[in-house]
Amino acid sequence: MYRPEVKSSACFTVASLGVGIRDATGNNLDFPGGLTNQQICPKGLTVKTGARSFAAGTYRMFGYYQEQSGAWKNLPEQTFTVAPAPLVVTADRVAPDDATAETPVTGQLTLHASKCFTAAVVGVGVRDAAGNNLDFPGAVANQQVCTEDVTVKTGARSFPAGTYRMFGYYQDQAGAWYNLPEQVFTVTGSSNADPSAPVAGKKLIWREEFDGPISAAKWNKATSSAYRYGNYNPDDDKLDRIDPDKVTVTDGTAVFSATPSNFTLPNGHKAWDTGLITTEYISERFMVKTGDYAETRIRTPKEMGGLAGAVDLAPGRQRDRLLRVPPGQPGAARTDQPRHSGSEVLDRRHRREARRVGHHRRPLPRRLGRLVRQRRQGLRGQEGRRRTLVRLPDPQPLALLR
Repeated sequence: MYRPEVKSSACFTVASLGVGIRDATGNNLDFPGGLTNQQICPKGLTVKTGARSFAAGTYRMFGYYQEQSGAWKNLPEQTFTVAPAPLVVTADRVAPDDATAETPVTGQLTLHASKCFTAAVVGVGVRDAAGNNLDFPGAVANQQVCTEDVTVKTGARSFPAGTYRMFGYYQDQAGAWYNLPEQVFTVTGSSNADPSAPVAGKKLIWREEFDGPISAAKWNKATSSAYRYGNYNPDDDKLDRIDPDKVTVTDGTAVFSATPSNFTLPNGHKAWDTGLITTEYISERFMVKTGDYAETRIRTPKEMGGLAGAVDLAPGRQRDRLLRVPPGQPGAARTDQPRHSGSEVLDRRHRREARRVGHHRRPLPRRLGRLVRQRRQGLRGQEGRRRTLVRLPDPQPLALLR
């Protein structure tokens, strides 16, 4: 809204009265809401127009009126300057909130802006109590930021125990640096002690966090002895064929996928290229033993499909399923307890006790979680096994205690 003041040497009534705007090429950008049949007298009159916006630039502005005869008259002009709208950059989230000392973590910044622009650099900054620069490495160059949220992920680094100031930052194309609002970043001390074992006398012997590329020293993702031909096994109409490219690691999660393959199996069926990793045939030569306690975190799609999970496999023996998720039943899992091994099935989060599943073939303890369904398998083909479907507790990291 604009409010110019006009007056005349004698009172008269104009047919129309308003405020005009012209850009550099003479285009009419007048303010809306001019007055009609308005009397103007020597004491003056303030004109109130409607509101409108303008692009950044310089304009000619003037008052105008129309006589009752229909003639238009423009009043003297003045310069009207519209400055560019200020850029407002908002940090929606900066992570992580905390970390463990000397354990590498990555930074993550989610941000948006009042209008699109390309930042020369976007990253996550960290300062200690003395103000030392401990920024996350891997800031992103030439990052476009618009009104929709965009997330930037940095490289990894570790920190000593302590409290830090953490914030997002960016550099504009002119070279100026801008820090976004800070938050507290707490790094707790690391402990060399073994995590509390759910079974007395056990300690952590093996762990995988998937916090980097899959290590060839720890995992083999190309072959398995469970497959007659190394990477596929057409027996019993099995369709999966191991494809190393179907296992990827993102943000601490190993992602396994299965897609239709162009490969034709000996039985004439088309295979499915499938992700699988195993500790077989690698330099570390890690193997589980009877009585080991395994803990893992698995998420599967809700759609119907093949079973996914974690298994152990010994040469010359049928594989034992530590945990498998039935198709179409997200949030549930099936466990196989082989009689000959005396394996223990534990729920560390809900109960820190264990009941050995042995030759008496006792049901799975209720404290493992809400029992959904039990299916007893006959001796034919499943000698000494019981399969139990249970509701999964909150997920835990992949680890093994002995």
